[in-house]
Amino acid sequence: KIIVLTRNPTIRAHAAWDQNRRSGVETRTFANAVRDEFPTAHRCAHIAQELAQASSWISNATKSHFLLEYSERCLFFIQ
Repeated sequence: KIIVLTRNPTIRAHAAWDQNRRSGVETRTFANAVRDEFPTAHRCAHIAQELAQASSWISNATKSHFLLEYSERCLFFIQ
């Protein structure tokens, strides 16, 4: 049995921004933070898509795990 929990990415991004704002790390408004970080998120998505296409020889389970790990690491830099 596999249980998958997902979060709305917009709500997740706002929660991370709000936590950083309350801790004093983030001084930008949410709208400005999204605007400023969008190019990085776009690059991460583009690279993940290229990796998925280039790794057609990897099993789906392994590829899914690899892409998930990559996406998490990439998104770490835009939090």
